[in-house]
Amino acid sequence: MAIGSATVSEDGSSITSDLGAGVIKAGWHCGGNPNTTGSAGHCKQCQKCQGASCVADPATERTACTAEPGKCGVCSGGNCRSQAPTLTVTRSSLTRTDATGAPLPGATPAYSYSAVVLSGSNTAQYTTADANATPNVGTLSAPANPAAGPSPGGLAELKVEFRCQAGETASKTFNAATFGLSCYILADEGDHLDATGACTSIRIGGTTFSGTTTDPAGLPAGNYCTAFLADVRLQGSGTTRNGTRIRWVSGSSPNWSFATIVNFTGADNRPLIPFGSCARDRAIVPRNTTVSAGPYVLEANDTGGAIIGYRLDVFGGTGRAACANFANQIALGVCAPGVATCPALAIP
Repeated sequence: MAIGSATVSEDGSSITSDLGAGVIKAGWHCGGNPNTTGSAGHCKQCQKCQGASCVADPATERTACTAEPGKCGVCSGGNCRSQAPTLTVTRSSLTRTDATGAPLPGATPAYSYSAVVLSGSNTAQYTTADANATPNVGTLSAPANPAAGPSPGGLAELKVEFRCQAGETASKTFNAATFGLSCYILADEGDHLDATGACTSIRIGGTTFSGTTTDPAGLPAGNYCTAFLADVRLQGSGTTRNGTRIRWVSGSSPNWSFATIVNFTGADNRPLIPFGSCARDRAIVPRNTTVSAGPYVLEANDTGGAIIGYRLDVFGGTGRAACANFANQIALGVCAPGVATCPALAIP
């Protein structure tokens, strides 16, 4: 009954319906005037109540719904139409990705992240600060170096997954590399002179080198600190006290030979650039490759006997002071062009 009689209390504080009148069913929802029997009306997903009818709800157009149990859908013209979930992921920097899933809104949580080690150690970690935001920002991070000296990195498979309200998922996987960084120098004769200009000594491989060597083979006539020449043999190249660049050719003291050079070059026969070149394992980073790792953009143009696997030895320059403040960190890295062992920044 839509209209009925009622009695007002003497103090006017209440109204009581008369016998046979009043609300039979509490409230109504899109059912028109309430009947004495029956139940309230109900509109399905993607629709709203308008008068006595259910009509398409424009506010839900293109939003998520459940097409059938466990199946994602999207509202279209008042109906829930089946739509498989989708996910796009882009990587804008070494440490950030942006993920957008559909249809939205997703489940709670909508996004999840994980990382699996493929090779090496100290591999990338992958997390998000807000699992429900869209676009969803994923954070790549490298672990702290577990040792005081250089430690290797590795390769990890990273995964981001989007879950729609109905429970279906879409995911994207890609690989990311980390590298253990260290710093190397070329010999500087100034490091082997004391305050008076006299040559100091150095111990390498159980042998002490001290004093001076006169007119060593291949170099301009003169006296050279023997410790410096031993350091050149160890490092491969160096700079004399008068600025001449030299390299070791063969032999050991006292029957060693050297040569003067114009530029310092790496194993790939390309010039070495202070904090712009690095030694690497060619099995991980091939020739003609640029590596971005941590704060450095490096031409991979040198090698080193101890640089194996996911390690980069950054060329600091000549003299021990060049690498004095270098941090042996584990850093995320990408290669240009990318290869399987050292992927590019862009996610394929």
